[in-house]
Amino acid sequence: MEPQRTEIDGVPTFWVDSGRPTLSATLVFRVGAVDEALPQHGWTHLLEHLALHGEESGLLDVNGSVDLTLTTFSSHGPVDDVVDHLGRLTRWLREPQLDGVDHERRVLAAESRLRGGAASRALSQRYGARGPGVVSYGELGLSRATPEALRGHAARAFGRRNGALVLDGPPPPDLELHLAEGTLIDLPDARAVEDVLPATYVEESGLVVSGVVERTVAATILTDLLQQSLHDRLRKQRAAAYAPWADYWRVSPGHAVVLAGSDVTPDLMPDLADTALHWVRGQRHSSADVSTQVERRIQSLTDPYAAAGLAYAAAVSWLLDGEAATVAERLHDLRSVGAIDVAESLEQWRRTALLGFPGATHWNEQIRRSRPRRVSVQRGAVHRHRNWPAEPARVVVSNGGALQLQAARGELAHVFDPADLVISGRSEGGGRYLVDADGWPFWFDPREWAKGSALERHLDARVPQEKIVDLPAAPAAPWRRARWWSRWTHPVRRRIHLTWSMVGRLLVAAAFATPLALVLISAGQGRELPDGAFIGSFWLAVVGTWVLGSSAFEPDG
Repeated sequence: MEPQRTEIDGVPTFWVDSGRPTLSATLVFRVGAVDEALPQHGWTHLLEHLALHGEESGLLDVNGSVDLTLTTFSSHGPVDDVVDHLGRLTRWLREPQLDGVDHERRVLAAESRLRGGAASRALSQRYGARGPGVVSYGELGLSRATPEALRGHAARAFGRRNGALVLDGPPPPDLELHLAEGTLIDLPDARAVEDVLPATYVEESGLVVSGVVERTVAATILTDLLQQSLHDRLRKQRAAAYAPWADYWRVSPGHAVVLAGSDVTPDLMPDLADTALHWVRGQRHSSADVSTQVERRIQSLTDPYAAAGLAYAAAVSWLLDGEAATVAERLHDLRSVGAIDVAESLEQWRRTALLGFPGATHWNEQIRRSRPRRVSVQRGAVHRHRNWPAEPARVVVSNGGALQLQAARGELAHVFDPADLVISGRSEGGGRYLVDADGWPFWFDPREWAKGSALERHLDARVPQEKIVDLPAAPAAPWRRARWWSRWTHPVRRRIHLTWSMVGRLLVAAAFATPLALVLISAGQGRELPDGAFIGSFWLAVVGTWVLGSSAFEPDG
C-alpha cells in the first residue's frame, strides 16, 4: 500500500487507510540528541515530557521519544480525541507553558538510570563528547534549562518546516496544527576522534563491534547479515551467547554506524579477542545470503499490516534526506542489491572498526587500544595529591593556563584546556567534572589536592559560562592518608630506602662476624676472651635487625 501525502497547515502529512475505527497519529521532528551540545543535552527530552504532561486520559494513549536524530509525539484513540490532542500539543509547542519544569527534571533524573547501553557507549568512543557521542552521557544540561532557554530551543526545534505528521487513516477535516513556521534542521556532520583504526576499548557488557559505512540499502542488508553471522558463531556453534544483536544508526547526511554485539559467557574470555578479530576479518557473504535478506525485507515492505510503518518511513526519509521514497522505489533499490554492493559496505565497516571487549578478556595487543591523546609534559604550577606519593598523579597548570593530568614519573600528559572543554560540571561540594571534546573525563575534588582552592579559581576564571553546569552536591568522603610506602616511586627517596636497607644488612653481618673474629684473634695470640666480649655483637645484631625491619616494605617501582 503506497502512503499518500498531503499538507495540513503547512506540515507534510503522510497517511494510509488502515481501516481501523480509531486513529493513530505520530508527529515527528528532525531534532535529537545529535543536535545538542553537552551543556544543552536533555533540553529536547525535557520539552517532550513537558508537552505530554497530563495529556493521557480516558481512551487516548500518548507517548513521546527522543533518539539520536528525531523527536516523536505519538497518540492513539478515538478520532475526535486525537484531533483535540494534536491541537493542544501544537499550541503548546508554539508557546510552551513551563510550570512543571522542576517536577519533570526529577522524572528525567529517575529515567536516566535506565538509559544508555553498549551501542551508545560505542558512539561516544568513536565521536567523543560531541554530535552522536553525547547519547552516552547523562543529560547534564538539565540544570541549565531555564524557561527562556527552553522557549528558544522549542522555537528552533518544533516548527512546521522541521516536522511531519503520520496518520493511519484519512486526515480528519477538522484537524488543525498550530505550529510556528520554523526551518528544517540539517543533519550535522559527525567527526570521529580516532585517527588510527581499527582499535579496541573496554566494554564490560560484552562484545561490541562498530564501523562507519555510507548510507545505502546495501549497508542495511549488511546489518542483518552481521547479526545472523554473529548469532551462528557465538550461539549456535560456541553456545557462548544468548542474544547477539545488530543495529544501524544514521549519524550524518551521508554516513551511518553499523553495530553488532552480543553478551558472552566467562569461558569465552581467554580467546574472545582472537574469535572476534577472526570473525570481523573472515566475513564473507554469498549471493544466496544476500538474496535471502533482500527477500525478507521485500516481504516486510509488501505486508499489508506494515502500511502504517511505510508512512512513517516516508516521513523520516523526507526529514533526513529531503525526499520521500515511494514503496516502488524502495522495492527497486532492494532488488538491485547484490553481493558486490554488500562487500563494499563490509570493507568500509572493517576499515573503521572499533571493538569493545570486557576487561577480563585475555589481550595480547592484537590491535591497538584506544587511548587519550597525550602531549609532552610542560612546566607549570604543580598540584600534588594529598596522598602523594601513594597517589602519584598530579595536576599541573601550565604557563599557558591548560591543566595537565600527569603520572608522577611519566613523560607524557593528558591536557585539559579550560577554554576548549566541552563541559565543566560544578558540584556544590567543590567537585569538578571535566570532559574534553574527545570524550575523556576527569573528576577531581579540590579537597584532595594541594592548593585545591587555587585550582577551583583557575577553572572558574577560564571556563566559559555557557559550558558550566551544576551537579548534585558531592558527599565529602572521609579522607585517610595512605601508607607512604605503598607506592614510593620517587627515584631519590628510593635510593635512600635501598641504602638504609643495606646498612641494616651490614650491621647484622657485623654482629655475626665480630665474635668469630675475636675468637680467631684470641686463639692466635694465646689469650682468653675477655668477659663481655659478645655484648657488642649482641647489640649490633639488635640494631641491624631493627634497621632491616624498618626497611622491610619494598617500594613499588
